Amino acid sequence: MEDDLFPLLKAYGSLCPIRKLQWPIILPPTEIQEFLVEDLLLNPHFGSYPPDTAHQRSFWKWAIDNLESLREEIDERILEYYLQLLGQTKTEGLVAPSPSFRTYIWKRTGDMSPAMRRRKASQSSRYSQSHEWITLLESGTTIENGTTGLRTWSASFALADYLVKHPDLLKARVLEIGSGVGFLGIIIAKLQMHAQDNCPKSPLTRQSDVSLTLSDVDHDVLRRCQDNLALSCNSLNDHPNLSCRILDWSDVLDASLKSRTEQFMEDVDPDVIIGADLVYDIDIVPALVATLALALDRPTHSGSACRKAYIALTVRNEGTVDTFRTTAGKSMVANVLSGKALNVEEEALDERSSLAMNESLEGNHGFPVRLFVLSSKLGKQKAL
Repeated sequence: MEDDLFPLLKAYGSLCPIRKLQWPIILPPTEIQEFLVEDLLLNPHFGSYPPDTAHQRSFWKWAIDNLESLREEIDERILEYYLQLLGQTKTEGLVAPSPSFRTYIWKRTGDMSPAMRRRKASQSSRYSQSHEWITLLESGTTIENGTTGLRTWSASFALADYLVKHPDLLKARVLEIGSGVGFLGIIIAKLQMHAQDNCPKSPLTRQSDVSLTLSDVDHDVLRRCQDNLALSCNSLNDHPNLSCRILDWSDVLDASLKSRTEQFMEDVDPDVIIGADLVYDIDIVPALVATLALALDRPTHSGSACRKAYIALTVRNEGTVDTFRTTAGKSMVANVLSGKALNVEEEALDERSSLAMNESLEGNHGFPVRLFVLSSKLGKQKAL
């Protein structure tokens, strides 16, 4: 039963449009209604981090209509809550939607450690122990305060799926560029914490070997990211080394400002760079590639593999993505790369993420997603 009902939980938390939902017709309506009450309506998580009010009105109307069509008597608690929602002021179509909470849920692999059980002790859903939950306050519009960085985009979902399947990549000093509101960052932090929980500490392991730095150029976006990291439901207090910092890619192309990025990379010292949906404008490609090159073309620690960047791009415009591919591979910003090109590997990602029905979210229209794995062609090493 749970597998048939789980899509409703995901859809409710992630604000999936109602037209995309399917009623689990193979289940008895009594069981469905019990799930709706216990796992959605009375779920303490959604009480503290409620989905958008307009979305809730649409969802509960859809649920009531389906139950009534099956001649199921509607639970009074559902009716009472729906009437409360109807009584709230409706402003859809009159003003821009306010930011609201979105909760993304995916099935966890592997056993829970004692530390993980402790962090999940306060979660009461039947899916709390078997699934991971993350919650963010996100914009209700494509652009808010002049930026697209206050919401999560499709390449982030696809890259998140990839990282969940390849968590060993994140046992390193990780830098995310263009972090936005923190969707990928929270997932990376949780994966790093899980690895730490499940691996006995070794005297040879330094705490600085695992870290996560989230970066963005927009101060408002970075503040929202910090607020999302701090939400108690995301349980990131145990992360050993988590921080947020401003990073302006264009500094690399300005001789008078380049030293700021050089110092940033020296401080963060990333082994792995992560980024998603970064190339929305062809004009930013040179600065982006130059920043990646500066991060990757640095000496590595003795015995470690070369530094790598994992960049997921939604192919909304093939010409823009091709410019990124060409710039990275042929070193069009030779003044920054000193004539040295980057190794570029490329593969397709499945844009149908298991973390959310992202193809149905506004602005995410099922475009293909490409993953670029970049590394420097030089193989230097840095002394410990």
